[in-house]
Amino acid sequence: MKQLYKTILLIAVGMVFFGYAANAQKDTTELKVGKKKLMIIDEKTQKENAIYNLDKAKESFEKEIAETEKFIKEHEELMKQREELVKQREELIKQREELIAEKEKQFDSLTVSIINSKAFLFPESLNISQNELSDSIKKNIKNEISLNERNNKELDKLIEDKMKLLLYKEELQNLKSEIEKQKLLIELNLKKEQAFKNGIENIDKGMVDIKKGMADLDKSLNSDDSQISKKQFQIENRNHSSFNAHWAGFEFGILNFLSVGKTLATDEQLDYLILIPEKTMSYGLNILEYDIALSKNKRFGAATGAGLEWNSLALRQNINLYEDANGIIRAEYIDPAITEFTKNKLNTVYITVPLIVEFQIPVKHRKFFIGAGITGGIRAWSKQKQKYKIDGQVYKNKKTDDFQMAPFRYGATARIGYGDVGFFINYSFVSLFNKGAGPELFPISVGLKIADF
Repeated sequence: MKQLYKTILLIAVGMVFFGYAANAQKDTTELKVGKKKLMIIDEKTQKENAIYNLDKAKESFEKEIAETEKFIKEHEELMKQREELVKQREELIKQREELIAEKEKQFDSLTVSIINSKAFLFPESLNISQNELSDSIKKNIKNEISLNERNNKELDKLIEDKMKLLLYKEELQNLKSEIEKQKLLIELNLKKEQAFKNGIENIDKGMVDIKKGMADLDKSLNSDDSQISKKQFQIENRNHSSFNAHWAGFEFGILNFLSVGKTLATDEQLDYLILIPEKTMSYGLNILEYDIALSKNKRFGAATGAGLEWNSLALRQNINLYEDANGIIRAEYIDPAITEFTKNKLNTVYITVPLIVEFQIPVKHRKFFIGAGITGGIRAWSKQKQKYKIDGQVYKNKKTDDFQMAPFRYGATARIGYGDVGFFINYSFVSLFNKGAGPELFPISVGLKIADF
């Protein structure tokens, strides 16, 4: 049975995609007007829409081109400033290198002087008296101290100048790297600008071709064998408009059950399925619709299709549902002092197929409609969802099971409304559970339809 359900679900998904693909096709109503077909007028509308879209695309491209040109201009100016700064730094570095070379030359001269002065500290080869030697040594020591002090200052200054030179060279390298990046950005934006210009050129060519096609179309429409007045066209269009029923769309409403006697089920008849009425809901998403006109004026017709229906039963009592050994659904009552349920729901989902006849009356720009028919359904899945507390700790539980619910059902539906909004009532001729497996209850839902696909 589970494999059957999976197959049915796959078929339903396939129907959804098939319906989407069918609706995505180009609207070419083949209404004959004289010796022509209305699809010619549809073609003209398509061409007008194409021109409008191309105009919008052209405006967008022109805006992109203007922004790109502004970007290029700004970055060209920035690159020009960087190149000027590079020239200044290169000139400064050249001056610094010349200055450092001169200082290094002076530093070498001072070093030679120091070496020469040290020679006087050891004048063994000279014929000098001890007193003269002592005076000479003192004098040379003073000279050496003076030269060393001067040499150290010059050396510190030279090192400082070299460090500044390195910083200038590093800054120069960064500037050159930034210039290369600016060149690359400008090059990329020039290509972008050219691409948009090519796009505009192609758009202009396309618009010329479309306008030429529209001119040929107008010529064909104005030919002798296809001329009709605007009034005649409106009459023909109104008389041949397609029939569109009101099945596809979204609907929701309250859900309850009738007993075997076709009266609203009492708490006693509901047994363990006593409901919280304001939380027991039915939701429908009718995805596919196929319409058949049954009258020449297109006001009476039939519709079929496919949809999904969710039923959410909010259970009032503290219970767990289970199936006993005889295949009967029972309820295990839980002590609320131990386990406190904050949510206890039994959810079911059905794949629904209708056959509805509908009568429509045009009122201003919309239609008043009334319809009735039968529906068939296949249960896709069912689940009990619970949320409860034990000693203040919150727990959640989900139990997926068939709960001995009827796998197939059929029923009646009626609906009335105006435009895209209407009311519906759905009733199932089949009990919720298999015969003898649970309370004999027949679902009935009443609600609002708020959309039309």
